[in-house]
Amino acid sequence: MTVNHRYANLRTMNSQVNEHKDVHLIAHGDKIITRVIVSVDGDVYFVCKREEFEQAKKEGRDPVCVGFKREYVLNQ
Repeated sequence: MTVNHRYANLRTMNSQVNEHKDVHLIAHGDKIITRVIVSVDGDVYFVCKREEFEQAKKEGRDPVCVGFKREYVLNQ
């Protein structure tokens, strides 16, 4: 599921925003991937690729994010 969140909306939801921290995740097929944390809402980490994060920032738009449950996050 792809979710496009706005930072302002995330802040009003009391989410923790950790814009530049890299995180290692367990993806489909037990593949380990690295992504940038955009926000954390409860037990869901919203992440995107570093390239997407930097491009969105440069273009003044919100990054396109994917949600991962905490159980798939290796380093928090």
